[in-house]
Amino acid sequence: TYVADGVKGIAVVVPDKALGPVVAQKAKDAGVALIAVDDDITFKDGSPVPYVGMNAGNIGKQVGTEVARIAKAEGWDKDWSKVRVGSVEDQKADTCMRRNHGAQDAFLAAYPDFPKQNIVSIPYDNTMVNAIDVVSTTLTANPGVERWIFWSCNDDGVLGSVRATENA
Repeated sequence: TYVADGVKGIAVVVPDKALGPVVAQKAKDAGVALIAVDDDITFKDGSPVPYVGMNAGNIGKQVGTEVARIAKAEGWDKDWSKVRVGSVEDQKADTCMRRNHGAQDAFLAAYPDFPKQNIVSIPYDNTMVNAIDVVSTTLTANPGVERWIFWSCNDDGVLGSVRATENA
């Protein structure tokens, strides 16, 4: 649509990275400048489309650092046996995964003794309704867990986790 409208440039956030090479090729064929926002994408040959965005890893590290501070303040760091971390992830979105990995890295840096098997990867589709569903399922599957820590790459993942926990 934008190419047909005669634009000179497009800034795009693709809903799925698999679309990146197709979008990049269409823009290139039309002589339209393209810049990727939030998720890096490539041309078919693997060369990168120019990218601008936030440093998602650093944002995630801030989350992990704050979560670690809260866990300590609550005294949860004294016994990890009944604590789990739920990493609510849109696994198709690089930005989401960089944020969640940043949170995990910072949390584990603060607590290197935290058992990595206590981190539960919870895939979701980036909507609050789906976050409620998948977190509810995760809570049901882990009945012995007394304390949950959730992080996600966006508000919908976190709010869905809170709603699911409230419902449980």
